Amino acid sequence: MSFCRSTSWVACRLFLRKGTLYLLLALEAGVDGTLFSMRVRIELALPFVSRVYNVIITAHAFLMIFFLIMPALMGGFSNLLVPIQIGAAEMALPRLNAISFMLLPPSLLLLLSSVLVEVGAGVGWTVNPPAGVFTCFVVEIPVLITSFGKPRARGCQL
Repeated sequence: MSFCRSTSWVACRLFLRKGTLYLLLALEAGVDGTLFSMRVRIELALPFVSRVYNVIITAHAFLMIFFLIMPALMGGFSNLLVPIQIGAAEMALPRLNAISFMLLPPSLLLLLSSVLVEVGAGVGWTVNPPAGVFTCFVVEIPVLITSFGKPRARGCQL
């Protein structure tokens, strides 16, 4: 059942470990998003307006949507619950699931580094609804549908 050839959690394709890693990354992003929220309040308390406010509010929104909500719900809980509920030994496409997680930490670091240089994306909240819909329906939902269609344990019917 285990696809782990080493003791490394990041390189492992086992769905329980991937779900735990998704939830830990979501927890880290939630802490970073909370810190950005506090920084937004500090920026609003200051008497001058700068471009830093737009950069921070955009980074806060991206952190909360794409690095907290989406990984926790679609990655974490899906990896932990869906295979158990349908009686499958593994999520469908375990390598795709593994690379999906492996791309999250570098993208999180890129987002955080763009805020540190204070010239990151400063578009405000207007970019989030279209990007959220795209990510949810085009990227995550097909993986879940494939997981439900994968052969299950004996006696499990859809």
